[in-house]
Amino acid sequence: MRIKGNLKKFLASAVAFTFIMGNLPMNLVKAAAEELNTETVQILATTDLHGKFVPYDYARATTSYGGLTQISTLVDQQREKNPNTILVDNGDNIQGNYNHLFLNDEKNPMMLAMKDIGYDSFNLGNHEFNFGMDKLFKITNQIKDNVKVLCANLYKDGNRVIDAYTIKELPNGIKVATIGVATPHIDKWDGPNLVGYTPTNPTEEVAKVINEIKAAGGADVYVVTAHMGFNGEYGKGDSAKELAEANPDVDVIVMGHSHETNVNKTAGNAILIQPTNNAGSLG
Repeated sequence: MRIKGNLKKFLASAVAFTFIMGNLPMNLVKAAAEELNTETVQILATTDLHGKFVPYDYARATTSYGGLTQISTLVDQQREKNPNTILVDNGDNIQGNYNHLFLNDEKNPMMLAMKDIGYDSFNLGNHEFNFGMDKLFKITNQIKDNVKVLCANLYKDGNRVIDAYTIKELPNGIKVATIGVATPHIDKWDGPNLVGYTPTNPTEEVAKVINEIKAAGGADVYVVTAHMGFNGEYGKGDSAKELAEANPDVDVIVMGHSHETNVNKTAGNAILIQPTNNAGSLG
């Protein structure tokens, strides 16, 4: 199903971002969708998990809230309510909570959990580059056949190193494109690990990727998983607000990196949200 005109505008303002803790009631979204004879798309998201695969803080040796085991339960509940669902992660996944102890193992617990839960995509954050590219590729290769790993704005020798986007056609026929970009300052923090690699302006890169998607047949809904906060940090297109304003085709932006929780912010034609870090909420 192709979304045009008012349908597209409706989705831009009412795509079902179900914040499980402090949520936009799904019944209100569904009622509005039915009245306008539209389809409801549910987009679930996590960001800045930092190795939180169980509700336990290994650094402090204490039980805590959040973790992919709890996220898994919430995802199952939401998928049962609406099968027209995509699930995305927005980076800073493999660093933190002693997850570095698994860097050389054949199976990383975060990757195993994402695969088992059924994530559609995993966008790279700045902390994914803490351990070098060889380790990053070794870890992400564990899920390459099940979860699309994204980072549109990282180049080597003039070519993208990682996939820029993925498209999923939902049971209701709507095609959702998810684009992934990282903060462009990864070489500022992990320069020695990125010799020969060039991070580009994510705002400009998203525009480029959207044109590529349109040339390949297009999508009905454009989602950007952007590992950056609402406001800029050091410039070079690192503001999710700026990204939205510069790319009017974008319907939804999942933010990250700043460890803030921003519910239903808007900029350009997009809704912008940021789930709580350390698996504190499902966005």
